[in-house]
Amino acid sequence: MDGDDVISPSWQGIVTAISSDILGQYIENGKRIVQVDGVWRIAAVTEKPFYRPLGEGDSGDDVQMLNEYLNALGYSAGGSNTWSRWTADGIKALGKEIGVKDANVMDPSWFVWIPRDDFVPAVINAEVGAPAPAQTDPLMKTAPVPTRASVQLKDTSSAIAQDVAWNIDVNGLQIPFTGDAANAVANAPSVLRSLPRQEAPFSATIRRASVIEGVQVPASSLLSGEGGYCILTSDADGLNPSSWRKTRVTVLGGELGMSIIAPAEPLGPFAVANPFEISGAPRDC
Repeated sequence: MDGDDVISPSWQGIVTAISSDILGQYIENGKRIVQVDGVWRIAAVTEKPFYRPLGEGDSGDDVQMLNEYLNALGYSAGGSNTWSRWTADGIKALGKEIGVKDANVMDPSWFVWIPRDDFVPAVINAEVGAPAPAQTDPLMKTAPVPTRASVQLKDTSSAIAQDVAWNIDVNGLQIPFTGDAANAVANAPSVLRSLPRQEAPFSATIRRASVIEGVQVPASSLLSGEGGYCILTSDADGLNPSSWRKTRVTVLGGELGMSIIAPAEPLGPFAVANPFEISGAPRDC
């Protein structure tokens, strides 16, 4: 359950402020992290770190990455790999935003490189009034990331085991997930990274991403078989066994002797409520 580190860039100076709303939150491009000598150092969630000053006449992959970064922040810098007047305008505006007056060159020390877009810091190793963290020292650290989880479901109906899209709600955090919610959720890396960083039980709610309509029927009407569940329905005379047909259903849940089902096809107006009590009625699907 080791956490991940974000490394300090090459800074010199005194920490003059620390953002108050970064711990426990996803870090996005442009997010203020710390202020050193009155200049805010901001997050860069980019493919690789900025490593050199960039200005007029420069070109290359890092210039294109800078233009894309400026675009993401709302500064229209184009998408080329060369420094342009739009790049210069963006850098001047960004510099003003973080506390650099009349900036005409991008300084890589403005940025804190965030290696992935789901980074959530739990600790920041900086203190107002102290020297800025040294280069390569850990600046921020995540809480340990769970490597496994066990799931105990209150609802063990067959609907939970469907390989469909789900939303997992953990204390208000919505985690999208596609798969068998009964088994695979505990082993999905994307879900594990989003779970509470704690070695203790917690509650979560699993809901289908798309709403499906259900029909409430007596639990006694369900027949089971190797292929799942079905009920006996009829389009005509519900009392006439010759008119009965088996309709496949998915059990969504239920309580107090009733089940909520989703039929695979439209149901007839009649359903057999107690097939096990009727002589000659089918006993399985």
